[in-house]
Amino acid sequence: MTRGDKARKGTSDNFLSVELELLDVSTMNQEYTRLFRFGKRVPCSPYGSYYRTENSTLVSPCAVDVKDRMRAFGAEVSSQFKDLLNIYQLNSNS
Repeated sequence: MTRGDKARKGTSDNFLSVELELLDVSTMNQEYTRLFRFGKRVPCSPYGSYYRTENSTLVSPCAVDVKDRMRAFGAEVSSQFKDLLNIYQLNSNS
């Protein structure tokens, strides 16, 4: 069972249920940071390939395909997203 299967299986004790319309931007930024960007171990990986592959890799064929399609249309990752730049540059076909 992949992690994506486990995530779709249902809610866990750690699942945070909030009413998004009641949150201000500052609170949402804090929650995003807690979920996706705090340290090496985060509650949720923001990378789709982490959930779509059996071994939870970040640079899977589907991630490389998305990157290549983005590049074909001239899209690039901004240097302010340093965590994405390393992944974006891996396995480059160009």
